[in-house]
Amino acid sequence: VQAESGRKMMYCPRWLDEEAKKEWRRLSPVLIQEGLLTEKTYNSFASYCQEWSRYQKQQIMINEKGPLMSTKRGEIKEAPFVSIAYKALRALQRSAIDFGLSKGEFDE
Repeated sequence: VQAESGRKMMYCPRWLDEEAKKEWRRLSPVLIQEGLLTEKTYNSFASYCQEWSRYQKQQIMINEKGPLMSTKRGEIKEAPFVSIAYKALRALQRSAIDFGLSKGEFDE
């Protein structure tokens, strides 16, 4: 998976999972065209894509299982994937600014 930047090709990092690679393919051509995805921002954008994948996976878990869970003692508490989703969302919001993406895209 690659995007072309005039003289330079930007390859999607192999270590990204499949959902992150989809996000890379979706946004990298636009960011390259706008001069926002460069060698200097390559790793930051890869991290952004991986956080997107993490957020999406955890949100699916919330949708399927709900945000709460029971402990072995019968107590109700927040499911761990809620916290993971929240942290990923905050990371996405911070990165969105660096790449000219709207923070509003990630508001729930």
